Amino acid sequence: MNLKDIPQGSRIFIDTNIFFFDITHHPMLWKLCKDFLDRVKSGELQGVVSPIVWNELFHQLMLGEVAKAQGIESFRVAKLVKRTPRLLKGLRAYNLLEAAQQIPNIHLTDVLATDWTAAVEISKKHQLLANDALHMAVMKREGIDSLASDDSDFRRVSGIKVYQP
Repeated sequence: MNLKDIPQGSRIFIDTNIFFFDITHHPMLWKLCKDFLDRVKSGELQGVVSPIVWNELFHQLMLGEVAKAQGIESFRVAKLVKRTPRLLKGLRAYNLLEAAQQIPNIHLTDVLATDWTAAVEISKKHQLLANDALHMAVMKREGIDSLASDDSDFRRVSGIKVYQP
């Protein structure tokens, strides 16, 4: 299913990649993600995220920005930043994250200790990575069955609707 197919009034968990594609103007997916987030902004849809989403987004934005500025591959950034922490000073990533967090009609819900316990079981059952399993656990606790994501791994989870750009 596509992002444009989400019924008006839906409450939907938003995965990190939707924000990332919008912020970074992904050449193929930016417009689709922007249009979806515009629907959230207008109140047509109610978005939900957890601190895990914001953390993933912030981390990806930081890595990408430093990698580009230093002319290195993203996987080399963490080691470089440990040696040269000043590289994080003044990054646009701080402002970009703040702007994403200010989008209207996005509810930030907590991650509870019980979500972690549930996430381990979800990971085992559906072969999901830890953060993806945490997203599923939070969605289950919140009674959300719709997910906006470009991550095809979520298709392995029964009982949810995955809307992709």
